[in-house]
Amino acid sequence: MADQVPEWVSEEDLAVELKVDRQVLRHQRPHLGAGEVDQKSGAVVWLRSAATRVAAKLGLTLAEQEKTAPAVNGALPDGVEVLTVVSQALNRNIVNATRPSGERVCVRVMDNKKYLPRTGKGEPMTLRAKKSTAGNWWILVGREPRWPGMW
Repeated sequence: MADQVPEWVSEEDLAVELKVDRQVLRHQRPHLGAGEVDQKSGAVVWLRSAATRVAAKLGLTLAEQEKTAPAVNGALPDGVEVLTVVSQALNRNIVNATRPSGERVCVRVMDNKKYLPRTGKGEPMTLRAKKSTAGNWWILVGREPRWPGMW
């Protein structure tokens, strides 16, 4: 049996999901067990199981999110969006992209040399990414392009 990797959720995202002020969650931290809340990449993160218990204790509902899974019938997993590549950043591990809402975001990739604003066919290059738990960048979902401008 494979070991399960615990699912973490940032306190900021959890507050939005529960529709409460972040201070409410902050005051619940001392009541959690060891290892159920941590700080990663400058963000306070909670174990999903601890968040579910605290939500039940506060009388709030917490929607269970599906784990990132392959797309079924063209649908994307929860939290994954299709972003349009705008440009390469000076940092080789970052690609600048835009969300469907028009917001510009930074996406972490292995190497940005294969990401171009246009594909070989002249269409805008897109990629699938999800927001990181720290909330200040996005992470590529899926494989890297095989050659420049091709997806």
